[in-house]
Amino acid sequence: MNKNLTKNLTKNKFKLESKVLQKDFTKEYLSQNATMSPDLSWTPVTGAQCYAMVCFDPDSVRTSNFVHWILQYIPKEITKIPSIPISREKVIEVQNNKIIQGKNGWGEYGYGGPQPPDDKVHNYNYNFCLFALSNIDKELQTQNYNKNALNKLMETHILETITLIVPYKKNSNNKSNNKSNNNKLGNNKGNNNKLGNNKGNNNKLGNNKRNN
Repeated sequence: MNKNLTKNLTKNKFKLESKVLQKDFTKEYLSQNATMSPDLSWTPVTGAQCYAMVCFDPDSVRTSNFVHWILQYIPKEITKIPSIPISREKVIEVQNNKIIQGKNGWGEYGYGGPQPPDDKVHNYNYNFCLFALSNIDKELQTQNYNKNALNKLMETHILETITLIVPYKKNSNNKSNNKSNNNKLGNNKGNNNKLGNNKGNNNKLGNNKRNN
């Protein structure tokens, strides 16, 4: 089982969980050709007008902070996204509400799973970063945002943020090794909201210079 880590970068009890990501990455959730996106659930944040989520790999050997999934607009009414078949459409419907996706590092809408190079043996930590936001719900519904543009828009509107870190290991046989001694989500409080760089004290997403 995974030893997942929930990093709470706020003072409040903002929690992010995933039942699917408590287990090994199965084939449904692996590679650019994954067929299912993982579930996510969180506690609501008072005053939030909407939420946004970015999943990226800060340990990528190809591209720093490679983006695997962007949900640029999640209505405030939603606090749970089930594991569902992947859609490459910009807009998906969950609980009779529309969620707007951004493009991932492959230039596609929707989730793409772990896909490390076949010739690399490496440990990876996939970061699912959730933001509770104020006052920019209209912009997020009407414009297209990649990770950097989303970061710039969000930086003065973040009420709360939390990161679910999911480990993944690629071994020499091209198989995942995601086992540990427990499956509990740990809490790790900090004071930095920068994705892909945990040494700063700002709200910026890490840079993603290439799309492969």
